[in-house]
Amino acid sequence: LLLLSVYWAAAAQPSVVTRGRPMLMLLHAVLPEQVRKLVLDMVLSTDMDVHFKLLKRFEDELSGAPDVSTWSSLEQRSLLFQMLVHLADLANPSRPWHLALTWAEWVVTEFLQQVRTLPGCLGG
Repeated sequence: LLLLSVYWAAAAQPSVVTRGRPMLMLLHAVLPEQVRKLVLDMVLSTDMDVHFKLLKRFEDELSGAPDVSTWSSLEQRSLLFQMLVHLADLANPSRPWHLALTWAEWVVTEFLQQVRTLPGCLGG
């Protein structure tokens, strides 16, 4: 996820702007525990078991407020971030083969390192 986040931030950061500021800057007033929850929710959004539920929540929110730059609540921001990470996760296989393979290998390597080193992970 870290590699994917870095890639997304580098690739999309200039284009994701709301109210004249980068979207991620909207987190400036969020408490550390809320940031932790946001990150956990984004990680969990990559699980395909939640795909249709996440998509439905996003469609419902869009139907009430189609301009995401007006989304100001923490719940709306969290949903938007979850959707962006989920879409970035799904998009990897659509990249040119050499890029998709490289990113997939990096993700697997990072996952295996986490499993080996973090307490509470499988085998960690």
